[in-house]
Amino acid sequence: MDLFVVPTIGFDLLYAFVIVRLGRRELIWINVTANPAAERVARQITEAFP
Repeated sequence: MDLFVVPTIGFDLLYAFVIVRLGRRELIWINVTANPAAERVARQITEAFP
């Protein structure tokens, strides 16, 4: 699981949230937002693992 910053061509910042299953190297969840918040990250984790 990782949350990292992605700069755009227009010098804006986007925040990408990625969850990868390491045993199978499989992408489970990806989401990009301009305004991250703790509640949003928590909701993304609960949606990725029902």
